[in-house]
Amino acid sequence: MQRRFRGLLCSSAALVAAWSSLGQATEPVKLRYSVVATPAEQAGYQAIVDRFNQLNPDVRVELEVNAGGWSGHREKLLAQLLSQTGPDLVRLNEDLFPEFLAAGFLRELTPFIQRDGLTLNRYFPTALKAYERNGQLYGFPLGIKVNAFAYNVDLFQRYGVEKPADSWTWEGELRTAARKLTQGTGPQHTFGLTVSWGLEHIADLVWSYGGELWSADFRQTLLGSPAALAALEMQWALQFQEGVVPPGAPLQNFLDGRVGMWMTGIWEVARLAGTDLNWGFMLKPRGPAGRVLGVRGSAYFLTTQSRHPDAAWRFLRFVMSDEGIAVAASNLVEGLPMTKEGFPYFVRAVPNRDLAMFATAMNYGRPYQVPPGMQRVTETMNAAGWTAMTRGQVAPRQAMAQMVPAVNAVLQGR
Repeated sequence: MQRRFRGLLCSSAALVAAWSSLGQATEPVKLRYSVVATPAEQAGYQAIVDRFNQLNPDVRVELEVNAGGWSGHREKLLAQLLSQTGPDLVRLNEDLFPEFLAAGFLRELTPFIQRDGLTLNRYFPTALKAYERNGQLYGFPLGIKVNAFAYNVDLFQRYGVEKPADSWTWEGELRTAARKLTQGTGPQHTFGLTVSWGLEHIADLVWSYGGELWSADFRQTLLGSPAALAALEMQWALQFQEGVVPPGAPLQNFLDGRVGMWMTGIWEVARLAGTDLNWGFMLKPRGPAGRVLGVRGSAYFLTTQSRHPDAAWRFLRFVMSDEGIAVAASNLVEGLPMTKEGFPYFVRAVPNRDLAMFATAMNYGRPYQVPPGMQRVTETMNAAGWTAMTRGQVAPRQAMAQMVPAVNAVLQGR
């Protein structure tokens, strides 16, 4: 690690000196950083914490990993914060951010940024925008999650399917490739692709057809619009009418070599790098309105309950530094690095793989944002037709006719 980042040590040393006002305490200031992470992800977060602790002997960040996925993470954090025992720093995603902000648990970062004279123009603005409200920045993204397709190189070659090109469209080349890749029967049956009905993936599809998920004020869902319906009907037909989507778990089907294209994202590079599968990645195709990729990802936040906000900000500023970004990118934390300068570290972390297409992803990026109270919105969507649609029980047009009024009632507080 020291050899990799030797060229960045000088800037890190200067950063440490800038906080001499924290004093030389006998015992280091202890900070708690609460995250949700898989075992593979945890190693990356620990690497960031370890490097910061090494450079800052007067501050000690301790990583707390919550189990139970995002739901379990949310429940534990709320219990801690409501009982005034919350951590100093937390990892939240775009779904949880509005809830924790409305509850008053998150500290504004803009005053720290202005105090230290920082400029943010070196970071991808689309990613920062997801965690802004009323001109104030509250969270700094760990990295940028970009949705994409992973593809099985061997299956493409076996069935004579050309390597994916940047010009592919949903209803053109992608659909044609999916049909060619669907071959055989029984254990030898291969399929074209997997799809996801998660809204973070549906957003890309609907936007590429010229539609929207929500109104600008988040008081209506627009999934019943003609453009959105066209997008939903296309994906629904692939899965339930054309037979190119396999039953069962998408990830396992891909790892077993039974599917040509897996709808996933940049964050799965780390998982695939540990397999023997011959894989590649492609950006999502273009639609009638072009290619649009939702930019999302979890972020670092300072809590209002921290008794050491300056020390917590020092950790966050390390994360924002060249070295912090290099450590994150080298350990494949979250996804695309927050600066162009961090991209080479990401590429070198997975040798002998072509990941160059991700360098252009931000050209198509758009912040993925959700309305406040997203948990209740999701529950209403599922009960009012979304789940039935994604199981093939009802077609999109029928499902949206039921779902849209129910969701709008929730969004408008009726």
